Amino acid sequence: MKINPEPFFCGVLNPRRKRNDQTYTASCGGLRRCWIKSVLSKFFSFKGFVLNMSKGFTLIELLIVIAILGVLATGVLVAIDPVDKINAANDARAQSDIGILASASEAYATANGGFYPGNSITTATASTYAGTTAELVAEGEIKVVPVPATGYTYTIWSAAGTTEPTASTTCIAGRGRALATCKRVVIETNLTSKKYSEVPFQRYESYTGKTCQVAAVSDDCP
Repeated sequence: MKINPEPFFCGVLNPRRKRNDQTYTASCGGLRRCWIKSVLSKFFSFKGFVLNMSKGFTLIELLIVIAILGVLATGVLVAIDPVDKINAANDARAQSDIGILASASEAYATANGGFYPGNSITTATASTYAGTTAELVAEGEIKVVPVPATGYTYTIWSAAGTTEPTASTTCIAGRGRALATCKRVVIETNLTSKKYSEVPFQRYESYTGKTCQVAAVSDDCP
């Protein structure tokens, strides 16, 4: 015997409708439409296409939760500031390198009658980072030349007598012995983290023995 499943499904999913109800066909529209309408009615309210409260969050609630999570995520990123954390780590590395170069320069001066490294041991020339560190390597005070991180610049300036060391001052390095004239050295690097936003330069001065942070390259340690 062939069984028509239509009365069963429509009766179970929509028990208020009876098979002999004359409005059945018009209201249900047959088995397929009745079944779809009944199933969807258990999960959705067609008033504004909003999720049924008895089955979970409403669409509005989900949107509010997503918005709150977005705000919290933004707040966490601002609080952590990963870029500044990287800059702070690079600052610490730069400060360590300046300390290494300062110690090496003092050791060099001790070994060379109080005269500091420079670019040349025969001619008075303006000092550069590459030339002065090469002199430190030649004297055995450092084995590896510190390399600044991207965005950082290391400088070593030497000067004769009591002249303030700058990029243009000239002198002869201590290893030149009788010719040596470099009596002062200044070693600097820039700093990039927010911590040092007002004093973005680390500076070492041989003539004061101070290491400090300053606002400009030309500023002396206080």
